[in-house]
Amino acid sequence: MKKIVKTDLIEATADEVNVLPKTVVAYIINRFLKILHRQLKKNEEFSIELRGFGVFTKKKRKPSIIKNPKTNESHLYQDLYSISFRLSKNSLSLKEEDLDEKI
Repeated sequence: MKKIVKTDLIEATADEVNVLPKTVVAYIINRFLKILHRQLKKNEEFSIELRGFGVFTKKKRKPSIIKNPKTNESHLYQDLYSISFRLSKNSLSLKEEDLDEKI
């Protein structure tokens, strides 16, 4: 499995765009990720839809009792959230050539 890190994403985007300097591309990607992170940290349900790419969804989970096996102490956790990402149907069916035409 190939691992892609943020710097790889920045370099690939800068090479594709080829109009903006890499520092500007890095700034835009970092701002996008910061906004996404800020939304994910909030204690509320929401979804972020990126048309043609996918949807990030944050839902509240039901309260659960979690037991520490060492001390046998039980804790009730009520504010638990689940974050998921669903790839759009269009993204699954598009080929790389089709993506270039959309941009």
